[in-house]
Amino acid sequence: MFQRYYRGIATDRSTSGSGLGMAIAKEIAEAHGGTVEVRSVVGRGTLIAVSFSENRRGRPADPSAI
Repeated sequence: MFQRYYRGIATDRSTSGSGLGMAIAKEIAEAHGGTVEVRSVVGRGTLIAVSFSENRRGRPADPSAI
């Protein structure tokens, strides 16, 4: 899923995309000290979470700064 140009098998071929989105998202997250987590249940759906726990100075991020 995180490989460039990867596209999962879809029953509906009208879905477009180049297969770059998840690879780019993971590289950006990791470059900023974050992670990407994927949870999937067949027939129910998929959850993709991007987490950043600290800012670049090593202190916890301040959510009020957003």
